[in-house]
Amino acid sequence: MKLSLSALLVAGALALAPSLEAQSFQRQWVPASANWVVHVNLEGLMKTTLVKELGLLDELKSESDYQEVVQKLGMSPVTDITSITIFGPRADPESACALIATNSAIETAMERLTQEVPNESVNVDGFALKRWQAEGETIFSYVAQNRSTDQRLMIISNDDADVTAALRVLRGEVPSMQSSGQLSVASPPGAGALIYIAAGEATTNFAKREADISSMAKMVKSAVIEAGEDGDEMYVKVTVDTNSADDASQVAQVAQGLVAMGGILAQNQPDAKPLVDMLQAMSLRADGSSLRLQLRQSTPRLMQLIHEHGDARFGKKHGHDQGAKQSLKQPPKSGDSKTGWR
Repeated sequence: MKLSLSALLVAGALALAPSLEAQSFQRQWVPASANWVVHVNLEGLMKTTLVKELGLLDELKSESDYQEVVQKLGMSPVTDITSITIFGPRADPESACALIATNSAIETAMERLTQEVPNESVNVDGFALKRWQAEGETIFSYVAQNRSTDQRLMIISNDDADVTAALRVLRGEVPSMQSSGQLSVASPPGAGALIYIAAGEATTNFAKREADISSMAKMVKSAVIEAGEDGDEMYVKVTVDTNSADDASQVAQVAQGLVAMGGILAQNQPDAKPLVDMLQAMSLRADGSSLRLQLRQSTPRLMQLIHEHGDARFGKKHGHDQGAKQSLKQPPKSGDSKTGWR
C-alpha cells in the first residue's frame, strides 16, 4: 500500500513525540490571526483508563498501516506521542497549519523520509523550509528547535507563508492567541483536557454563509468544546456564545426540549440505555449570552455500558464479549529568538 505524502509526514512526526510538557495546549504557539483551533493531547489520551481497558493501543499496533509506518521510520507512532495542534491561520476556510511536538529524534526520521518522498530545501523569508512533493501535492515543513531543551516542533502546511508565520509566532516576533485575536477570549482547556476545539466568529460566520442552517444556529457567534479525563470521570464541556442573553435562553430551551424528547423515546428502546445514561448525566443552561453544556460520567460506568451494550463486533474485538477487561535536519535561521526557539 502506498502512503500519501501528508500521511507520511504526519505519521513521521507522530512517531517521535516524547514525554514533553507540550502535550498540554500551548496558546502562545498559535497565531493571533487563527480563527479556529483543534488540539489533541495524544499522550494523555493513550493513558486514559478507557483506552487502556479497551485495548485500543494493542489494536492500533496490529493494523497494517501502523506496521508500515513503523517499518518505514523505525519508530513507534503510539508509544512516544504527545500532542498535535491544528489551526486555521487565515480567513480562507481551507487553510490549515499543524504543530507537532517532538525532540531531536525527528531529524533521523526526516532523513528517512527524504529517501521516500521527492523534496528540496527552499529559503522563504530567511527560513530554510523543506518542500515535499508527491502525487500532485505540495507540503512545506520546518523543524523548530528550542535552544535550552531537546524539544522540537514540526510545523506543516500546504502554504509556505503559513509555516513562516507560525515560526514568527513561536519566536515571539508577532502576537499569539494567548494575548490577542478572536480566540484569545476563549476559555483555556483544563488540566485534564484531551481534546480542545475552539471556533471564532469568523469561522461561524463562514458556516452561516455557506451552509443551509436553521435560524437557531445563526445565533451562534463562537464555540469551545473540551473533552477529557478528571480523576475517575470522563467529561465533555461545550460553551456556545450567542448574540444576546435572549438568544442563549431561546437556544437553551429548544435544546432542553430535544434532550427531554430524546430521553423519552430512548426509554422504550433497550439498546438505547447508554444514551439514556448520557442524557441523565447532562446539564444544560443559559448563562448570560452563553450556553453551557456539561456531561460527566464515571469511567467504570462507561466501561460497564460498553460491556453490556457494545455490539458483538466491538465487544469481541476488544475482548469484552463476556464482560472481561483487557487488561530532517534543517539549518535554522541565524540567531535565537527571545522565546528560545530558532
